[in-house]
This record gives sequence, structure tokens and C-alpha cells, in this order.
Amino acid sequence: MHGRNRVKYKAQLANPEVAANLSKKALTWNTLTKDLLSRRQQNLGGVGVGVGASAPPSAPPVPSPPDSTPTATHTSTLTHTYTDPTILLQLTEKLLTVNPDPSHLWNHRRELLLGKVNGSSTVDPVENRAADGSLFTVEDELTLTATCLQRNPKAYGAWFHRKWCLRHHLRR
Repeated sequence: MHGRNRVKYKAQLANPEVAANLSKKALTWNTLTKDLLSRRQQNLGGVGVGVGASAPPSAPPVPSPPDSTPTATHTSTLTHTYTDPTILLQLTEKLLTVNPDPSHLWNHRRELLLGKVNGSSTVDPVENRAADGSLFTVEDELTLTATCLQRNPKAYGAWFHRKWCLRHHLRR
């Protein structure tokens, strides 16, 4: 926290309202991360993702669209939510806009964009997908990385993903 008065910053954290907001934000982050990992494990067919992780018995909360508040989620009983890559992309986008540092989130996003879900290398084309049937659109990814880099300009994972996007786009 360069350029910030440490005493004022520490005093601000002592405020119960600020501490409660930070605690709520941390709880939301942990919930979304666990949700993503359980969905990823389900997509990989239960192959060891995470330590001691297992698929939940019922469908976990489905994330709201990325433009909504980070704490807004709703419960869905749809069975296709585990295997729908667009839901997983929304979830990774939400997590990365909050904290662009975790490289495992960027790696999982690249897997989804390349269509490496359920062991297949192709995905059924849907209207919001690219012409080749993949979920990759360079404009969406560059917008995401720009948003992440505005939040943290030194996020290595965001810079690497941006570079990967451009290379992948040029190879197509």
C-alpha cells in the first residue's frame, strides 16, 4: 500500500463496519471459489481437483451475470449448470475482476475457452460463441484483462492471459 498513511489505514480497519464488509467480501470470495472448484471437478469427471473435494449433492448457487454485485447469487436446481461452460466463464470472470492474481483461475478460464470440458476438444456452437464453436472471443478477453489490470496493474496472470489471447487470436 504505497503512499498510504499506515496509521490511518490501520485505524480504518479497526472500524467494525469496515471489518464486517471485509469479512463479507472474504466469505463471498471463498464461496465462489469453492463453487468453481466443485464445478470443475464435476466437469472433469471427479478426477482429483482440489484436496478432498467432492461434487455437492445438489446444484450450488449459480452466479449472477458479471455486471451485478459480487454477493448476488441465486440457487438453481438445473442439472446442466455443472457442465455449462458459459456459467463457469461467468464465475471465473467474477472472481478475476475481484482479484486478478490467482493463476489457477486464468488457467481454468483458458481450458474453458479452448473447449476442454468433459474431455472433448470441441463444444456445441451457441449464438454467443465464436465462429469455430469455441467460447473464445478476443474482444471479451481483452476487455476482461483490461478491467483486471485497472484493478491491479502488476497482476502477472492478467498480463500473461492478455498475451495468450492475442497469440491465440493470431493463430486462428
